[in-house]
Amino acid sequence: MYRDVEYPLWRTIGALSTSVSCWVYPELLKGVLMPHYFRAILGISLLFLAQIVSADDGYTKGLFWQIKSEKGQPSVLVGSIHLGDPKVQPQIDRSLDLLKKSQRLVLEMDVQEMQKAATLLQGGGDIAFTQVLPADLIEKTKQALLKRGISDTRFDKTPVWGAILILALPANATPGMDAQLLQAAQGAKRPVSGLESAAEQLDALRKLPLAIQQAILQSALDHQDLLTKQLQTLFSAYQAEDIQRLQDLAFESSAPDSLSAEQQAVVFDQIINQRNTRMLQRIKTHLKAGKALIAVGAMHLPGLLEGLTAEGFTVEPLEK
Repeated sequence: MYRDVEYPLWRTIGALSTSVSCWVYPELLKGVLMPHYFRAILGISLLFLAQIVSADDGYTKGLFWQIKSEKGQPSVLVGSIHLGDPKVQPQIDRSLDLLKKSQRLVLEMDVQEMQKAATLLQGGGDIAFTQVLPADLIEKTKQALLKRGISDTRFDKTPVWGAILILALPANATPGMDAQLLQAAQGAKRPVSGLESAAEQLDALRKLPLAIQQAILQSALDHQDLLTKQLQTLFSAYQAEDIQRLQDLAFESSAPDSLSAEQQAVVFDQIINQRNTRMLQRIKTHLKAGKALIAVGAMHLPGLLEGLTAEGFTVEPLEK
């Protein structure tokens, strides 16, 4: 489900990066893969894609939801944010408290898939941006990556989609909810499972036609100066647990969108629709087992909650 409106597509892919590239950025593309980034999911989350999901289903307020099946004990589904900030720490702290009452943690990807993502993010056999882009865009991309601390020795191994994932992140990204949950679960020896493989998540971007990837990269380069300001606004909306506001914010940009409606539909389907369908089916197994804490990007909540209701699960806001 998506809305036929113009919106800043560079934000969209910035959100995607939360689940994959942030675990290894920037150390991975410098060639120094630190264990810290296998414990940290940094980035913006798929909040920037919130406008694609219809708010008409009523799930427009609240990040914490209790899910009950006919059998088994209740579980909790939480809309996470993968980038840390003092404004959102109260929600993160609440999720950490809920983890203590849960028997298992479910994230978008588990540690093993993070490790697989590392190989893919180093190029994975994809053609480098230096081989497929126009000369002026290659130079702009190189300069932007250098400013992010990415070594020029990585340029010929970085595909277009890899550059997008890096440039869609703030340079000073810090661990958010998923990172802190993962660290706490490992410390408490709680089982950790993932809903997607690294390849599945990355393919949402990797399989986009080159023309679309190029347009997204250009938009990201054109709007680097807006990222910090927009993040602070999003942090405030997340702090208020206002999904509707997050959706509205995604519309409030003057950034031009060079993609046609047809091209936008391709992006929406691969990054949102297909992932929501896949995660919904896999979440059900954990819900039937019960007592799971499941954390997914906050923008997924409306679609997943609607899908779970349709599947016969009882969905209720979790009282504090």
